Amino acid sequence: MNLCIDIGNTALKFGIFEGDTLQQQGTSFEALKDAVVSHIKVAIVSSVVLEHPVMNWLCDNAIPFLTLSNSLTLPFSIAYTTPDTLGVDRIAAAAGAMNRFPNQNSLVITAGSCITYNVIDAKGVFLGGAISPGVRMRFEALHHFTAKLPLVNIDPKADVQWIGSDTKTSIETGVYRAVLNELEGFIRQFDADFENLNILICGGDAPFLVSHLKNNIFATPSLILEGLNYILQLNANKLS
Repeated sequence: MNLCIDIGNTALKFGIFEGDTLQQQGTSFEALKDAVVSHIKVAIVSSVVLEHPVMNWLCDNAIPFLTLSNSLTLPFSIAYTTPDTLGVDRIAAAAGAMNRFPNQNSLVITAGSCITYNVIDAKGVFLGGAISPGVRMRFEALHHFTAKLPLVNIDPKADVQWIGSDTKTSIETGVYRAVLNELEGFIRQFDADFENLNILICGGDAPFLVSHLKNNIFATPSLILEGLNYILQLNANKLS
């Protein structure tokens, strides 16, 4: 079995695959340590932080692993002019899209600490995209860079209004509507530029955003894990 670990700015996710099938997943290092490791043969780690205890845990359990970077064999070529600065989360998400929709145009949106827009064309080329502040980052910026605005927490069940009736709901309206309008604008533009475009979204804020968007979007919670498993399969010879 393959173990795929995604370490983000604020969370850890892991998935255990048998072939292409996701058999088990979790969202914490503690849950990972409780997983049965005897059947795990190899692993891959995607991390946006330099050091994490999971690396030592893999070594302690004698699990050979790869660390995701653009130096590995990928299912697409990279047209990004600065490939060494391309985030590993974006690489994994793009690989997940290629696994689901090979030889097709895809827009992959990741909605976490940042919102990223990633375009892979039907020729299998990662073209680039865009990066903007995530929902939580926008709430925190309003609080941090002003004297009196309160810190508003993300409410997954928020009823997004057009007119806020007090400071809190005005902040919610401003942040949520800005993000949703941004998403709809990018989707509309990319959909016009690329024929038969598949639109996928993943990340912690994806369920909330999808529930308020009218576009035909594939909500894919395990997309990054699927992409990691795909890349691990392509690079299995490096661990033999």
